[in-house]
Amino acid sequence: AVGFIEDDFLRRYESDVRAGASPGHYALALGAVSRALGLSAEEGAVSLFYGTASGLVSAAVRLIPLGQTDGQRGMASLEGAVSQAAGEAMRRPIEEACAFGPGHEIRAMSHRQLHTRLFVS
Repeated sequence: AVGFIEDDFLRRYESDVRAGASPGHYALALGAVSRALGLSAEEGAVSLFYGTASGLVSAAVRLIPLGQTDGQRGMASLEGAVSQAAGEAMRRPIEEACAFGPGHEIRAMSHRQLHTRLFVS
């Protein structure tokens, strides 16, 4: 985002990531960019959730016989769910923030070693 969004904090954050002083985690980077853009925490959450849904729909369009128009319809139908999920995330205490999907994580870790992979290009 540095260069596109002029922000001192983003500049320092990028420098720390490049120097190895910060892991540069996606959630932190998204939060920092959202802050630099003046978005609220909920607007940042909507952005994250929309991006996640969009990535899954994009994979579905490539993987199954689903056209671009159907993919767009799918995304449009998820708009309310994305907003609702972001609102719910804002109401929960930080202690409840977690992700638990061990099956997905195990599959994701083994993906790199598969002989034939989808979307390898």
